[in-house]
Amino acid sequence: MSKKFSHIGQAFMLPIAILPIAGLPLGLGGVLTNKAAVTSYPWLNQEWLQTILKIMNFAGSAVFNNLALIFSIGLAVGLAKGDKGTAGLAGGVAYLVYTATISGLLQLFSPKNTIDTGVLGAILIGSVVAYLHNHYRKVELPQFLGFFGGSRFIPIISSLAAIVIGAIFFIIWPPIQSGLTSADYAIAKWEVFYMASCFA
Repeated sequence: MSKKFSHIGQAFMLPIAILPIAGLPLGLGGVLTNKAAVTSYPWLNQEWLQTILKIMNFAGSAVFNNLALIFSIGLAVGLAKGDKGTAGLAGGVAYLVYTATISGLLQLFSPKNTIDTGVLGAILIGSVVAYLHNHYRKVELPQFLGFFGGSRFIPIISSLAAIVIGAIFFIIWPPIQSGLTSADYAIAKWEVFYMASCFA
């Protein structure tokens, strides 16, 4: 059991290890292009330097804006027992299918609402893809479908599973998301009240 949890922990470390590398240019770019910083340190007010810092900011934010996709791929690769490249490809494809399924269902049945499962959905997708990969990467199909057997079968079955998972989340996530939003609002309100009472 401990060995299994250790393997899961190592799989999580793969996408997590990217965060400090992305956070450094994001943080430096954000802080050093701030008007207050430029006013305090005039040497920062160089066009070429500001351009470099802004590009660093954009580059770092690209990772955080696609964090869910990175987790989906990283977990699929980390938990795969072999042929990790196929697992990573299947993880990426499955996550795109998953988000497209939710987006399509929203457009058809609830166009005014939004659903954001964040990294949680990506963790589920990556884990399911890894499970399917480990169980079906050596599957043999009938001869006329032989081309789609083995590792080529993984992106196919992962995409089908992603459609089902996306449909399930479309049904169950709105009340969960509403509850999380309400809890977040209550916590923020309590923090404001607590800070006001401290300085009263």
